[in-house]
Amino acid sequence: CIDLLSLGIAEDLQVEAIKLLIAMLFKEGGAREIQSTMHEYLYNNDSELFFRQVKATIEKLIMWHKWNEALRIAEDEDPPFPVEIYLIRMLQLMSEGHYLPNQDLMRDQPNNLQSINLLECLVNYFNVISRIHCRCSTLAGIRVGATIVEVIQGPCAQNQEYFASTDILETSNRIFRRK
Repeated sequence: CIDLLSLGIAEDLQVEAIKLLIAMLFKEGGAREIQSTMHEYLYNNDSELFFRQVKATIEKLIMWHKWNEALRIAEDEDPPFPVEIYLIRMLQLMSEGHYLPNQDLMRDQPNNLQSINLLECLVNYFNVISRIHCRCSTLAGIRVGATIVEVIQGPCAQNQEYFASTDILETSNRIFRRK
């Protein structure tokens, strides 16, 4: 599944791989066997294309929210999220249960030639959707916020230090003050 989440792979195949990973990772407290297998594979192999694709997908989600700013949705309708939103849940489940090795990988991939800081991507996404006032952005914000919480719990001190240097608290305050 990880190899299918790479630049150049058909988007519909990527979405199916993400859904399969979510199904395998879905366990309260963390699916340790799956999490550790993912970590071992991402850590010990060149996983730069995976992390580049994750970053590109988050950037695509950001652009979708900017383009569809303040969608009007009836109360009984579900928001029309792009299917790529599943990626956010997958990232959350990778760190579920304070799984420190994957929490650290979200920030730094020391064995790749270039490291991609996914925490920065999550902060950017959270910041953008905090400025859009609609149910769709609120639900996306809940998903992104839950993922951010998972990558700092435990505690994961280095991720906490990273977030402390961003505008995540200002963004959170914006959301809390919103009506």
